[in-house]
Amino acid sequence: GSSTPSGAAGPSFFVIGAGPEPHPLALRPHFAPNSRVIAADGGWRLCRQLAVVPELLIGDMDTLSPEEVRLAESQGIKVERFPSDKNESDLELAIEAAHTRGAANLSLVGALGAQWDHCLANLLAPLSRCQELGIWARLLTDSAEIYLLSAGSYRVNVPHGTRVSLAGLSSNVLGLDLE
Repeated sequence: GSSTPSGAAGPSFFVIGAGPEPHPLALRPHFAPNSRVIAADGGWRLCRQLAVVPELLIGDMDTLSPEEVRLAESQGIKVERFPSDKNESDLELAIEAAHTRGAANLSLVGALGAQWDHCLANLLAPLSRCQELGIWARLLTDSAEIYLLSAGSYRVNVPHGTRVSLAGLSSNVLGLDLE
């Protein structure tokens, strides 16, 4: 995926959630050897499937077993634990951690979840939060790249013949130009 917004410069991060990815190896080409990765709780399992090592494992650790957390720590991964009665989701904590580390671009992987309510919440809330923080973000699945765009100019490069779907989240969508 070579999709980039116009003018987004700075560190790029991957935030890995615990959502199921039926074909995780299809995501592997998006990762470079030096990719900066943050795992949100159970996202550590997807990191292991993808053979990527996160620099941080963050969340309330209610998805992972104590053995899995110890394994991450034994591999030198920093672990930040939060109480389960927090206001933010583990994914939101991971986004905040990427922002603190200077992220300008963010790819969310394993963020949709299998339940429709989690899917909808994880589709809109994290991408909206990234916009608020000034981080350009996309949500990656094994079969799609999802963007939440606001006013501005964006360039997304896709191969000829690629299916592109646009959905307005407001009745006020103006000046849309596709080249």
